[in-house]
Amino acid sequence: GNINQNQRQMNYSAQSRSNSSDSDETFNQLDNKMQTAVNTDDPYLQQELLSAKHSRSGSLAMDRNVVNQDSEAVTNIEDALALTGGFGTFQTLISFICMGNYVRSAFFYYPLPYFELFPEYTCVKAGTDGTPYSCKPEDFCEKSDVVATIDWEAETSLNNWVQQLELTCKSSQAIGFIGSVYFIGIMISVLTLPRASDLYGRKWVILGCQLIQFPIYFWTFWMSTLMECYMCFFIMGLGFGGSIS
Repeated sequence: GNINQNQRQMNYSAQSRSNSSDSDETFNQLDNKMQTAVNTDDPYLQQELLSAKHSRSGSLAMDRNVVNQDSEAVTNIEDALALTGGFGTFQTLISFICMGNYVRSAFFYYPLPYFELFPEYTCVKAGTDGTPYSCKPEDFCEKSDVVATIDWEAETSLNNWVQQLELTCKSSQAIGFIGSVYFIGIMISVLTLPRASDLYGRKWVILGCQLIQFPIYFWTFWMSTLMECYMCFFIMGLGFGGSIS
């Protein structure tokens, strides 16, 4: 029984391949054969005819799309782009929208080591001859008899968040939490926003994330406390999920 069944399947496969390669095969003929297969309750023939119909449909679509309005063959990217309508205002706008989350997040997160880079300090201790010496934050934080200044001649001394957010005497855990809170926001967004895209559409999720991230991105230029920084990074992480929805 299995041998006969396999033989029938091979015969149907050969027949359908022959039919699909025939340039004169029409969709009506395939539909008629499909109806016959349904009436005879033959699943193998149904599957093979369905594959042949899809193959024929793809061939016709390709034939229509490889020629332009003048029936000339399209052989390069420029002609193909023109055939699809060209690159206009809508394509430019949607490109900026789609790249927005990625670019803003990249500008926001990848320079983080430079934002948190501590400068070189020189210290002068009270009661001495005033000779400056190289020192670290732990040498002068909470020590009133030591006066520290930034050595702006050093290559690693940058005007960054260390001064803007007063991170000099903050713990390494508090500073490291800046990146952690960003990934917490991303984790929450990837667990919720893809589902929201399925329910309400990707357009509104992406635009909503854009509206959230855009003002927060500029807010980082004027933030002055570490708590503000935590909040900005968390919200930027929440908005990042819109780019993968």
